[in-house]
Amino acid sequence: MGIASIIIGIVFLLIMGGLGSWLAEKKGYSSGSWFFLCLLTGPIGLLTLAGAPNQKIEPYLDLISRKLDTQVADKASSSAPIISSPPVRSSGESWFCKKCQTENPATVNSCKGCGEYR
Repeated sequence: MGIASIIIGIVFLLIMGGLGSWLAEKKGYSSGSWFFLCLLTGPIGLLTLAGAPNQKIEPYLDLISRKLDTQVADKASSSAPIISSPPVRSSGESWFCKKCQTENPATVNSCKGCGEYR
């Protein structure tokens, strides 16, 4: 084991520490702690950090989730009347779409105006 392999190993671990520090800063973790952890563990520490959740984005995701839950709850609690669509009318050789009231030939199953099925 020569001096060259020891120097290559040290350079490799310093690169792992630097990458860990950079990634930790991007994800909202302590860059100094992760530098030393990746320096000591090498690729294992770097892979662990890569799999860790992003702390900078977590508060925003929680906020979005709460707002969506509130909107869904508001829509569910609203007492908007349910409007039923008119029945399909058929007149011999044609039928009328219940969605857009377009007259369609009896030979087709979907509306030529909006694509709604009979």
